[in-house]
Amino acid sequence: FVIKLNSFEEQHNKFNSLTEISDTFDLIILDNVATHYRKEYSRDIYGINKSMEIQLRILKEISRKKPVILINQVHSNIQTRREDMTFKDSIEKLSDKIFYLKKDVSKIIETKSGKEYSYKIEEKGIVIS
Repeated sequence: FVIKLNSFEEQHNKFNSLTEISDTFDLIILDNVATHYRKEYSRDIYGINKSMEIQLRILKEISRKKPVILINQVHSNIQTRREDMTFKDSIEKLSDKIFYLKKDVSKIIETKSGKEYSYKIEEKGIVIS
């Protein structure tokens, strides 16, 4: 079951109904949750942050019953001169585990524990060792 979202408002509305339909799925994967957030951020910083926080709390509530995987973007943080997740503080606060995929060294890093795993992308998918 795939839902394609075209705007942040549509994303917010779908999240509000997600708790009603989440029992019909064994796993929920959200790809690139910050795409529409970044487009709207400059228009209404307070409103967009509040809405994103609500969406993340909905996912956290669902994750108490079943696995939820959230795929997010990174951007260059000029102040720290590092790559950071979009909406980093709230995602870190509401996530049980966060993995950072480094393609140049084929590593997956669990940011909270510092554990590293090697990976290869093969025809059958991602193989982690």
